[in-house]
Amino acid sequence: MNIFMSNLSIITYKMIVGLLGEHQIYGDEKLIKFNNIRAVDKANSNSIVFISKETINKKELILSTNSKIIIIDSIIGFDKGLILDKIFIIVENPKIIFSKIGNKYFTKKINYTIHSSAIIHNEAKISKNVLIGPNCVIGKGIIEEGAIIYGNVFIYDNFHIGKNVIINAGTIVGSEGFGYNKDENDNIVQFPHLGGVIIEDNVEIGANTCIDRGSLSNTMIKKNVKIDNNVQVAHNAFIDENTLIMSNVVISGSCNIGSFCSISTSVTISDKISIGDNTKVGLGSVVSKNLKSNSFYLGYPIKKLN
Repeated sequence: MNIFMSNLSIITYKMIVGLLGEHQIYGDEKLIKFNNIRAVDKANSNSIVFISKETINKKELILSTNSKIIIIDSIIGFDKGLILDKIFIIVENPKIIFSKIGNKYFTKKINYTIHSSAIIHNEAKISKNVLIGPNCVIGKGIIEEGAIIYGNVFIYDNFHIGKNVIINAGTIVGSEGFGYNKDENDNIVQFPHLGGVIIEDNVEIGANTCIDRGSLSNTMIKKNVKIDNNVQVAHNAFIDENTLIMSNVVISGSCNIGSFCSISTSVTISDKISIGDNTKVGLGSVVSKNLKSNSFYLGYPIKKLN
């Protein structure tokens, strides 16, 4: 049974208060001391845990958990006997606050290094504090500070990877797109792919994802985009800031996806499609027409639900 321990002997309220935002404490804040994080049903007396806003059996979890420190959105209506021996950190979004604490105190620190087996173009420009894992192949391009590139990643020439980008194992960046046409004699003619790939700051790309280079322009992934495993991003695609792309999504060539969008698992987006800002596309949908901003779409054929 995993216990996710901090590298510090103890974490106190004073150490986390800056992460909490607007909050209330029910109990004695001096007793907020913990050294590990765990799921609420696997906690011990030295754990900090959270109970999600959407949880329907909050009282049962409070009674059963061994943790004394619980991040929760409300204790209104709870019996005093139920919460007598607990300390509650009351916030708007417990999962987000728990994540911030976990990321600050419980994730491993990166040892920035370039593995001896990595093959790197002699004209590549690589900043300090970059991790390049085993068996990577890095072409001619730019990698900025804080980038983390795990093992077996292949990055072709003509790329720019921004600060704090994470590229997980097995991903391919800058491969040639699937751009074929037939001439009058039914011969297949390939369209030239002369562009590159630009990945801006704080992007994360999952394992075994493929991002094609542009044809006559660049494939562009703007800052803070998060892409899951096994995603295909075709040539000339544009993905705007803070958009989430979940696993097994196919984004065809020359698509334009807006900012703050959420594209669910196994969505297929036809070529040259535009999706407006702050739009959600539901599980398994096939997008064959442009989608408006601030909307939710689902299905095949795809329909606007709100």
